Amino acid sequence: MSLRKDLQELREAEVISADTEAQIRQYYRRKSDASGNRLFVVFGILGAILVGLGIILIIAHNWDVFPRSVKTIFAFLPLLVGQGIGVFTLLKRNNRTAWREGGAVSLFFAIGGSISLVSQIYNIPGNLSSFLFTWMLLALPLVYLLRSSVTSLLYIIGSTYYAVQMSYWSYITPPAYLYWLLLLLIVPYYYRLHRANPDSNYTYFHDLLLPLSVIICLGTVANGYGILLFVAYISLLERCCLLPRCLQYLFLFTSLGYTCP
Repeated sequence: MSLRKDLQELREAEVISADTEAQIRQYYRRKSDASGNRLFVVFGILGAILVGLGIILIIAHNWDVFPRSVKTIFAFLPLLVGQGIGVFTLLKRNNRTAWREGGAVSLFFAIGGSISLVSQIYNIPGNLSSFLFTWMLLALPLVYLLRSSVTSLLYIIGSTYYAVQMSYWSYITPPAYLYWLLLLLIVPYYYRLHRANPDSNYTYFHDLLLPLSVIICLGTVANGYGILLFVAYISLLERCCLLPRCLQYLFLFTSLGYTCP
């Protein structure tokens, strides 16, 4: 039998009161609404990504036949559309998670697309590291204005890629000190998210992605101090509860034996 008939039968049998029945119905109604909202958020984000990628593919297929003025319009058009969606969301749909996440994600990719297209149209010199840094810096306000956790995760991924590209994959490997600035700028949002929704999936993914990003990028500051990375990684993994105590001591003794003559 359905829940409605079960509750009615229990109430008629005086097993539960009418107030208890109403509370049970309200609980399952809220649970159903929350599940539907999460699904709507997921489809909103996927829809924004797929629509953006589809537009990019259509324009890219005919890119060579367009004059420079038309190319410039196409370069800024996704950015303007994304900003329009963002303004509409702030004014009319600020309490809708799906609108905030979908609008922020579409604008996030529009920023990167506009930067790359303008650079290609006007032959502006640059490299991938500077492009990623500029992209992440311009996309950071979206995280706070639209309170978008998905954009925050994309920001952390982009910042990590910037540090890896800057210090690991370049012929000359300078330390990616600006990565730590980018990471520091997202900490207030992570703190607020952790205080407001400590058990949400967004918080879980931030708890997983932030330490992973630091673990990947900690080696970018190892120029001339590679031996100290033993202690740094041990401390970091211990803090993240990822390294058993016996392995911590083993790695520590190994590093001390390596540093001592």
